[in-house]
Amino acid sequence: MGTAALAAAAASPAPAMAAPASPPPTPITLRVGASPLATHPTLAAALDDALQDPTTTAVTLLVEPGTYRERLIIPPAAPPVRVLALLSAADPDGGASLVEIGKRNTASPGLLPPFPAVTLAWETPSPYECVVDVGAPRCALAGFTIAHSSPSVANNFAVLVREGASLALQSCRVTSATGTGLGVEGSASADGCDLSGCASYGVAAFGDALTLSRSTLASNRRGGLLTRGLASLTVVDCAITRNGGPGLDLAAGGEATPASAPALGTGCDLSGNAGGPARVGDGWVGGEVAV
Repeated sequence: MGTAALAAAAASPAPAMAAPASPPPTPITLRVGASPLATHPTLAAALDDALQDPTTTAVTLLVEPGTYRERLIIPPAAPPVRVLALLSAADPDGGASLVEIGKRNTASPGLLPPFPAVTLAWETPSPYECVVDVGAPRCALAGFTIAHSSPSVANNFAVLVREGASLALQSCRVTSATGTGLGVEGSASADGCDLSGCASYGVAAFGDALTLSRSTLASNRRGGLLTRGLASLTVVDCAITRNGGPGLDLAAGGEATPASAPALGTGCDLSGNAGGPARVGDGWVGGEVAV
């Protein structure tokens, strides 16, 4: 090679090295419990580990039968989180649980025995501490008994869905000795659930949307369902009975309820409520109530 060619080669930039490929986004599944199959002893530890990986696109927690005395807090920046109760410690992947939960939801309304064998409980003298605190969208919780006691005057919930978040509850029993079972500031649905025996309401919704189907809201001290400023509401095939106030307490809202939606309370039993089947405030514009 001549001198000129050598000089030209020396002046030429070296080929750029390809940047290492980023790891592909992945979902993650972790198991909570005491069996040899479990990866973590608590839900909080499992969720904390799952959220350490920034490439995680979804989290599934499989929870073995037992009582877990802890809080489940899903932060706003989390990917969608699905928490599934296992039927037994021998259930390897949650498939049997999914089948059984589907069978339970053929009943109308409420849960079929056996009731959920996984309990998530938080009973504390500290105020305003819910059991499940959901800050992220597209989350789900299936097959749990959720027991709550935390003192407060108002806005005290066993399960709280915060503004901008969403939660699907399926085949769950939720009760609060000091407040309301389910509080909705964002969006939520409950299918085949039992939200009964609460010191206040079974459900209180103030946010974007709520759908209740095939669920039971009974023997709650102040009423079955309270709405204030809720944009969209659907209640079908539910038993909302024997509550200390109205079955449906529709104080205000309903602006975005589609005209094609069934009348509120379609297929529902609204009997035995001390405040009547429904109390509809002047601010409610969500349409007809079937009583």
